[in-house]
Amino acid sequence: LLDIASTFGKLKDRRMQLKYIKKATDIDPNDFSVKLSMRSYNSENIKREKVESRYDVYRRKIVVLLSSGEKLVENDDYKKSIVKFTVAIERCNIYKTTFSDLLDKALYLRGFAKISIGEFNSGMRDIHLYMGKDKLNVSIESTKILSTGIELYHQEKFGESINHLSVATQFEEIEGEAYLFRAKSYLKINKMNEAYTDLQEAYKLGWLGALELMKNNELLLPPRLE
Repeated sequence: LLDIASTFGKLKDRRMQLKYIKKATDIDPNDFSVKLSMRSYNSENIKREKVESRYDVYRRKIVVLLSSGEKLVENDDYKKSIVKFTVAIERCNIYKTTFSDLLDKALYLRGFAKISIGEFNSGMRDIHLYMGKDKLNVSIESTKILSTGIELYHQEKFGESINHLSVATQFEEIEGEAYLFRAKSYLKINKMNEAYTDLQEAYKLGWLGALELMKNNELLLPPRLE
């Protein structure tokens, strides 16, 4: 029974390990090996709880950093938010596997904040690191980014709209719509060359509304799609 308990201990199945130690205790509670196994189990359990407690404290500190950074973003204080997100990333990297979810969030938020102050290339590097991981929530996040960009366009906040839509163009499933609305934002602030480039991209991706915008703004029409 103690051998079975030891096997479960190596597999880190604490519940089954304890179950077989208790069975051995029921048979002979005074056996030295049984007492030693129970003492070892309790000692390991205490160590594990201490480690888990340390992780919990560390995790809460990172969550506080991210929350502080998000509040700064809401107040358009992007530079200070970048500092918060950078510290969070550094702390996540100490226990990268344990805090991978927080690391992903910090990378995305820092990338967005950098793009918002014009550091596009650096920001996109963070976004690409975020997107480079296998995540089920990428489509949810991309839709959220696109929706925010379109909403800002309708609120006539064209600069902010362009920032969000620039990120959205990096997601294959929504890039056509992102190019189309970014072109509309560029048109509103008279950046005709940028608008034309985006309209061409949107048209290539099958968004025929781009063609109408080109006509309305007297832009050179692209070759007809096959």
